[in-house]
Amino acid sequence: MKGWPETEDEDTVVLEFFHPPYTLPKLALSVATGLNFSVYVYNWFLPDSHPIYNNHKRSLKHTTISALMSTLEGAEICEGLTKDEHTNAMCEDPSRLGSSCLVRHTIPIERKHYEEDGPPFQAHVFIRSENCELLCNDILCASCMKQERSLGKMKESNAKRTVEPLKSNTPLSGSSKERLVATVQKQRIVCKELEGRIAELEKEIERNSIPIDETMEKDILAILADGGDKVTPHMKVFWEQQRKLLSMPKFGRRYHPHIIRFCLSVRAKSPAAYGELQDSGILVLPSERTLRDYRNLFKPRAGFHPENIERLRNQTSQYFDIQRYVIISFDDMKIQSKLVFDKHSIELIGFVDLGEEELNVSSGSSDVATHAQVFFVLPSEEDIYTLGYFLTKDVTSYQIMPLFWKAVSVSDGASPNRLFYELHADFVDVVNYTPNLFAPGRNISFFSDTPHLLKTTRNCLFNSGSGKHTWEMWNNEQYMLLDHIAKLYYSDLDSGLHQLPKLTVDHIILKSYSKMKVSLAVQVLSNAVAQALEHHYSSGEAGETARLCKMMNDFFDCMNVRSTTEHQKKRNALLAPYQRGDDE
Repeated sequence: MKGWPETEDEDTVVLEFFHPPYTLPKLALSVATGLNFSVYVYNWFLPDSHPIYNNHKRSLKHTTISALMSTLEGAEICEGLTKDEHTNAMCEDPSRLGSSCLVRHTIPIERKHYEEDGPPFQAHVFIRSENCELLCNDILCASCMKQERSLGKMKESNAKRTVEPLKSNTPLSGSSKERLVATVQKQRIVCKELEGRIAELEKEIERNSIPIDETMEKDILAILADGGDKVTPHMKVFWEQQRKLLSMPKFGRRYHPHIIRFCLSVRAKSPAAYGELQDSGILVLPSERTLRDYRNLFKPRAGFHPENIERLRNQTSQYFDIQRYVIISFDDMKIQSKLVFDKHSIELIGFVDLGEEELNVSSGSSDVATHAQVFFVLPSEEDIYTLGYFLTKDVTSYQIMPLFWKAVSVSDGASPNRLFYELHADFVDVVNYTPNLFAPGRNISFFSDTPHLLKTTRNCLFNSGSGKHTWEMWNNEQYMLLDHIAKLYYSDLDSGLHQLPKLTVDHIILKSYSKMKVSLAVQVLSNAVAQALEHHYSSGEAGETARLCKMMNDFFDCMNVRSTTEHQKKRNALLAPYQRGDDE
């Protein structure tokens, strides 16, 4: 027991082993009267589960003091955890009970071993886990080694958190300086990227945008916000569908039938305008391919076709009584004169085609068509339905005759149509009906529609003494000339207060486009023009021209009845609805 001083009291014997420079014994063995022993290292007792206790059952009955001392001297003292800021902050003094798993083990140094420049109290400090074994076979016991690894992982995690930016909801008060700096740096990068993106979008908007003034902007916002009574059903459906289509993927869109009909109408009037609307991205519209599928329900070609007739029959199968009275109108329209090769039928399309070979030969089937004679069906409650069309050049009455008995017509007053009526005459001057060969109890009525009659009258007035100089209209020893209205118009331009504010140059100098405008004809052959003529030509030389304008104005009012109360609001008896067959 050399080097192990002994001290005794009533119940125990304590053997101590000192190792400079510490004031506390390095090892101490306390033996009780029952031969039970305890070991402590620098006054820190070994844990009850230590192998030394377990191997000797904590009693000298199972070992000798010399053997136990040799075991203690041969064992290594655990050096504890590495000391750094993190472990120093976590460890606690052994004198108090805390929640930390690290404990500070302080061993005073003898005064004679103090360093000259050291503090007044000098000691060596170990940082141990609370379950440190103290004596082991290596520099660290299993408990401290486990705690060291755990702290290492914690340090790595803290290091990552230290440099990671804060999340949006993380409080700033409990965050380190490094994380705050990292957060600011990240936000600066994000802001820079967003600013670059905004700059790109601004350039793209400036390059592709269409300027809208304040008035139009308010109108669009009012429409989108549902303006109540001011929004028509068409507008409401259109904007509702636009909102719906914007939220759908591009290749999964399904278009409302109302949108399809509207787009087909716009596309038919101007393919270029429809393409511009679609390419601009202002509206979500069906593609050309989608419209072609709807437009070509069956292959279009000249003539009346069973597929088209069957479709019309299906649409009108539920009609009854008066609903089955429909109007079939025909009119010709100008088309581009050119030939197109059909790769499916291997034919050239564009020649005159009246549906029958005899008619084609008589009209010159080798000629390129310039017009299309189109037959329309006008049901009482449905949209206009195209029954068929024929390619023509200079259509004549006998060419229309065979086609007529396939359609009951309402036509304009063109000369071929009037001659066509006369073919049904039975030695009478005025032909306004003929028996229906397919329904002998009914008559087929002939009449020209009002807009075309107005345009025809205005064109006759234009060619009377001017224009083509076709004729000079005369009545009651006075000429009826458009020149009267032209002189009145130019004279009215020089006055401060205009008698005819609606008249423009297009009303006086007629071109191919203005000749087709019904509104221009209505404004020329009006009551306002008639009164202005009577006032301007006080000598009465334009009396018959004024009378013609007045008659056509009254005729238009009689044929333009559209309400049962409009004649009361406008105080015009001519706008009253017809109530009897002999109304005048």
